Amino acid sequence: MIRILHAADLHLDSPFEGLPEEKAALRRNEQRQLLRALAQLRAESGVQLVLLAGDLFDSAASWAGTEDTLRLALAEMEVPVFISPGNHDFYSRSGRWQRLALPENVRLFTGRSLEGLDVPELGVRVWGAAFTDRVSGPLLRGFSAPRQEGRLELLCLHGEVGVPSSRYDPVSEEELAASGLDYAAFGHVHAFSGLRRAGDCFYAWPGCPEGRGFDETGEKGVIIADVERGGVKLRFAPVCTRRYERLEVDASELESFRLPEGAERNIYRLSVTGETDAPPDLAALRRRLEGECFGLRLRGVGLNEKAIQSAGVSVTKYKWASLIITGVLAGAAGACLPLSGISMFTENMSAGKGFLAVSAARIGKGDPFKAFFACLIFAFADAVSVGLQSFNIPSQLVLMTPYIATVVVMCLTNLDQLKKNAV
Repeated sequence: MIRILHAADLHLDSPFEGLPEEKAALRRNEQRQLLRALAQLRAESGVQLVLLAGDLFDSAASWAGTEDTLRLALAEMEVPVFISPGNHDFYSRSGRWQRLALPENVRLFTGRSLEGLDVPELGVRVWGAAFTDRVSGPLLRGFSAPRQEGRLELLCLHGEVGVPSSRYDPVSEEELAASGLDYAAFGHVHAFSGLRRAGDCFYAWPGCPEGRGFDETGEKGVIIADVERGGVKLRFAPVCTRRYERLEVDASELESFRLPEGAERNIYRLSVTGETDAPPDLAALRRRLEGECFGLRLRGVGLNEKAIQSAGVSVTKYKWASLIITGVLAGAAGACLPLSGISMFTENMSAGKGFLAVSAARIGKGDPFKAFFACLIFAFADAVSVGLQSFNIPSQLVLMTPYIATVVVMCLTNLDQLKKNAV
């Protein structure tokens, strides 16, 4: 058995464009400190081998201090380290990896063809390849590791599993099952995968160890894996200094709203939703919360234009976008009536169905999923009314079915509001 530290997608020297420049600079410095923290984690966890599966750097431009810190941290690992460059830090003859004087314990994959490097003292062979451009075709296709008794076959590779159309080294589970590998350490996807299996091959990706935006929320870290023939035990080790989190609060609860414990270290995007009689004071909310967290992005979403504008959202832009989208959808719905039924147009053939649409929007209260669910109920009621026409039921009652359903659904969805008003 061998213990591995598997990390990827560090994206050193990221711009952190959503933060003020002084805080962005602090975040880049925290990324550098992460390198030393990984070396310490390796020592504390008894790791024997380190696999870094690409995108250590965010772009071709990097600070000299960052490169020096990386070299020092890699040397402090004191165990074999393997690096497979990815699409953000791809290998080129005139690029960064050529000029970096990497420590002796570090082995860098530089070609697009898979190469196997032996570590005889650990009884393993590590296979890997490098991106040589910002995109890459499949690198694992047709590969099968030659088996040797007592030797583990490992893979360190930047790629995307299960996405055949990917432009970043697409890998299939069938290829992994036929690879003869014991464990495949991937990078590229920025969310932790958990331990997965394809045939006898176990594989995983750790995600990025530091979130950089609200598409990378939650706890971030690296993988500590114990690998042996036929089995892998995997542990996710959180290492991030700060977390990005998305929160939502109703406009009626702003005065009592508080950020979670430990908020001073994290970055939040707070969405204020709902309807209020008076515009909520989002500026006051920002002043109250900004001192309680490292970063705050505040958005007001609702029907009150002043509240939305105070959050920096362009109301005019959303009005035009809504007008165009609803116009297209309404036109498609109108075309459906003559084309799907009687194949001709007659005046007032919509028979009040527009009021059903208004009711669905009202029931949704700004939530598209609730509005969609209301539309499904109304469509079902309309279909029931068509079916009832074959029975001996007065036509007036049959035609009333969709509208009765509308009234019932609106009453049910407004019960909570009626109870609040009663209090």
